[in-house]
Amino acid sequence: IKYITEALGNGVQQNNLVGFMLTKDIIVHVRPKFGNASQHKKVCEEMNKLIGSGYDFEFESGDKEYYCFEAIIHAYKQVFPDKEFKKVEIVKNKFIYDSTTFTDDPDLWEVIVDSRKE
Repeated sequence: IKYITEALGNGVQQNNLVGFMLTKDIIVHVRPKFGNASQHKKVCEEMNKLIGSGYDFEFESGDKEYYCFEAIIHAYKQVFPDKEFKKVEIVKNKFIYDSTTFTDDPDLWEVIVDSRKE
């Protein structure tokens, strides 16, 4: 992997992996425990389709703008539409995807690296 697709304040974009890692305070790398290599490739393709989309400053699902974790889950849901992913309530009746969507669900995700624990 040479590039990573991520959602930043100026929208969803593709960036150099090394540059990405040098600009982050926290890195969490997870691997899905579901699906196969072909399906995982399709998830990457779906993620790349989001390049050019705006950043979701309102954290609202379904508005064609994406915050970081929302973009990832959106791509997975295109390939695995029946898979349920955990949301976290951040304020009363406001639920979002966050890092715990990936790190706190060992049935779905294998944590490879979590820099918060290193």
